[in-house]
Amino acid sequence: MKYSIYIFVAIFLFGFSLQKGNQRVYRLDGSQILYSELDKKVQTLVDTAKVTGFSLTIFNRDTVVYQKAFGYSNYNLKDSLEVEDVFYGASLSKSVFGYLVAELAHEGIIDLDKPIQEYLDVPIPEMKFEKEWRGFTNLADDERYKKITARMCLSHTTGLPNWRWISRTNEFTPEGKIHFYFDPGTQYSYSGEGMMLLQYVIEEITGKGLEQLARERIFDPLKMDMTSYIGQQRFENKYCNGHTTEQKVIKKDVSDEVAAAGSMSTTPADYSKFMEHILSL
Repeated sequence: MKYSIYIFVAIFLFGFSLQKGNQRVYRLDGSQILYSELDKKVQTLVDTAKVTGFSLTIFNRDTVVYQKAFGYSNYNLKDSLEVEDVFYGASLSKSVFGYLVAELAHEGIIDLDKPIQEYLDVPIPEMKFEKEWRGFTNLADDERYKKITARMCLSHTTGLPNWRWISRTNEFTPEGKIHFYFDPGTQYSYSGEGMMLLQYVIEEITGKGLEQLARERIFDPLKMDMTSYIGQQRFENKYCNGHTTEQKVIKKDVSDEVAAAGSMSTTPADYSKFMEHILSL
């Protein structure tokens, strides 16, 4: 079987340093490996497993000490994958959003344990959306929505489904309705819907869209120039494609809306800047 997904791996090495002159990485057990030797070992694994593309980043405490991409960004074109190529960030979007919310909480702009309903002028079920299906209308008769807090949204304990069109048994229902699986704050269940709900509240509180907030507070300060929650013209010809298990190229799917739960595009080089920042705090 040929593996289709691109793998973006970050390895953290604590307590050891890089000898820059000799281009060596120190392992956790104290042993050393030359960059050139590491390159060969990884390439062998990629070739053996028939991985289409692979990006590896190694951190020494809060600093990147090794970063390299292997394989292709597009198998048909045989374009060499680079660490500056744009990946679909998927749920890495949530990590950036979580940090953003943490900053707002630190500044007193939002209280993580205050019901988010209290930040809104209308009940959550009456919120208006350009895409009506994004709304929470059918929670109108279930007042448990009044208990949801930002902390619950970030910790996946709202009781809302991951996505309204996918059941907990992974059954796809195109006309799925939003509903609670359990009382907010009582259990864990991964929820993109909860993350999206918090995004709407953050945008209401700040009067700014998520892309603007992320650009002002994270992307620009960290010089993450090739990262965005929405497709950008500057990303054209820099995307790496997905592939099937037979390594058939999948056409890139660019989100048409900003979504805290999963619309972000980024590069291994850019996302490593974010991780370095987090690790240095």
